[in-house]
Amino acid sequence: LALLVLALGPPPTVLGVAGVAAALLAVLLQLPATAHLFTSPFYLHYSGVQEPGPSPRDYLAVLASTWHYQLALLTTFTITLSVHPAVTALVRPSSSLASPWHDKYFVPVCCFLTQAMSDWLGRSLATLSQWPGPGRSTELLTLATSLLRAAFLPLIMLCNVSPSNRRSAVLLGQDWLYVLLLVVFSLLGGFLTNLCYMLAPAKVSGGRREVAGLLLTTALVVGLGLGSLLGPVLVRLL
Repeated sequence: LALLVLALGPPPTVLGVAGVAAALLAVLLQLPATAHLFTSPFYLHYSGVQEPGPSPRDYLAVLASTWHYQLALLTTFTITLSVHPAVTALVRPSSSLASPWHDKYFVPVCCFLTQAMSDWLGRSLATLSQWPGPGRSTELLTLATSLLRAAFLPLIMLCNVSPSNRRSAVLLGQDWLYVLLLVVFSLLGGFLTNLCYMLAPAKVSGGRREVAGLLLTTALVVGLGLGSLLGPVLVRLL
């Protein structure tokens, strides 16, 4: 595959979309393959399991029980990947004075490191606090928060993103304001991610918890794919 990519020499944008699409296709193909594996005589013999694995009815039952968390996780990663790194990597410091911070360190620190550390902190807070607990209100609150998180997209786009190559005005040009928005945005993303992974499997029992985890991973990858497709669209809207 690497030799084929080198031979064809596609542009980076096409290569990125193709890579994410290939990963998405692989995960989608994994669902029927995994369902078949659990029922194969080879698996049943060597695993020591006497009963067949999850059936299509089990997948539908788990999805019906955990769809709030599945949709919340898909929305969370779609929104995250639509703005990061496609938009955030184009943010420039408000000062135009040449310096190592301006030319070399601003984007790695204020884009990638800030997002990664804030996302990790959000996941850690969800794991340590174990809040909120399971319940109908938590399901609705998680889904609503993941949808409302989209409000950060226009706010980040109003920051000093690609200031020399955009049609719209920069209204939030202060560096600290952009960093604050990205920190809160990433904290929420990490918190919601771990919340979904903790609470969705808890809604089902036995072997269906593995099905819930597989469906969550599928929602995550679909979100990654959708977000990577929306990123270039947001850049064009600047």
